[in-house]
Amino acid sequence: MHVNWRYGLTLLVIILASCFLAVLLFFIYKMYQHPQVNFANPEFTPKKIVFLGDSHVHGRIGNDFVTALQTEVPYFEMINLGQNGDTVDDLLQRIDRAKEVLPQQIYILIGSNDVLECDTCSTPPPDFHEQYKQLVESLTAIAKVYLISIPMMGDKENDVINTKIKAYNDVIANISALSGAKYLPLHEKMAATINALKPNKRPYDHPYFSRGLIVGMRRYLLGHELSSIAVDYGFALTVDGLHLNEEGSQILMSLILPELPTMTVENE
Repeated sequence: MHVNWRYGLTLLVIILASCFLAVLLFFIYKMYQHPQVNFANPEFTPKKIVFLGDSHVHGRIGNDFVTALQTEVPYFEMINLGQNGDTVDDLLQRIDRAKEVLPQQIYILIGSNDVLECDTCSTPPPDFHEQYKQLVESLTAIAKVYLISIPMMGDKENDVINTKIKAYNDVIANISALSGAKYLPLHEKMAATINALKPNKRPYDHPYFSRGLIVGMRRYLLGHELSSIAVDYGFALTVDGLHLNEEGSQILMSLILPELPTMTVENE
């Protein structure tokens, strides 16, 4: 009887551990997968548009604007090369993937993790400028490149974190001016929208990893809609103070849509 009790308890622990591991693996898969429709298809002939960046582009925590663009403009192939957690240096390590598909345009949205990882930096470190410049120079040789400014964090335009982001965006704007890559002012448009619509502004309060994890768990394990999660946190244009919600994505899409190539007979 004593042996049977121990056997039953061991079996229960194994079952619970297996269930936990299965849930954890499913969560990790959902957080890092890319929608298959966004990968390059060699049988698909329309012009290819590449989006390079971090979790803003990846679209697994915040709103997936790349898939939204693909739905709205189906005659181009939108290729999502975003990756959660990436910095500019990480993008440099995988730009060959962008080159391989021979895109007509490349949109770069990167820098939030560079800002967050350098807690002691009040201004961008030299490495950020050099790596971003190297990234742009490498890609402008193969396609028309667009540099999207780093989005706001939270709703307060002039708090410490957004003042810091503006300094990083100044670097990006300068690289844009010197390289010929076009600068798309997402941060600036977000600030203008929030200032016009929201008198009570919630600041970014830095629980980046924990809040992003909670958003992912609510979205993929509990089935909560992204819009309802965003309402709970109370930010204007982001789900959690960092990742774009649907309204924030609409601002980004309004900057991208006019830049897309003109539809021609060969695309039909």
